[in-house]
Amino acid sequence: MWYNNENVITTAKMEVVEFFEKWLKDCMKKVSNERGQNLIEFALVIPIFLWLLMGMIDFGWYIKLSHDLTRANSQGARVAAYGAENSEIRQAVIDSASSYITITSENIYIIRQDLNKIRGTTVEVISNSVYQSITRFSPVHIILNNKPIQISTTSRIE
Repeated sequence: MWYNNENVITTAKMEVVEFFEKWLKDCMKKVSNERGQNLIEFALVIPIFLWLLMGMIDFGWYIKLSHDLTRANSQGARVAAYGAENSEIRQAVIDSASSYITITSENIYIIRQDLNKIRGTTVEVISNSVYQSITRFSPVHIILNNKPIQISTTSRIE
């Protein structure tokens, strides 16, 4: 009887072990099948995701460039508001522009309402630059690369 109980226990252990082995094999089959499917899905989705990510990076760069150009232009208009000469206004725009903005004095136009710089008249500072994208394969590169950016700022002479 004692031998029989041990045999029952051994048989039960073997059934449990066999059940878990079978269960583990089934899980591994599912995982290996899903792993291949996941790899294919990843391979199909990652190029689209990277294309959109590069587009977001490029668009952020475009916004930063136009913001920095606006800031430089505002600095030129601020200098113009105190009755500065055109060369001083151009130099203020160039000095306050970031190093990655390609701007020269030929790309800066100054339109005065009155050439005598009378108090209360307006002066408009217009700056032009060209957008150069930082990625080559983004949607923004396709649409905006080498496109001119023109910023205009108007200030009143005080």
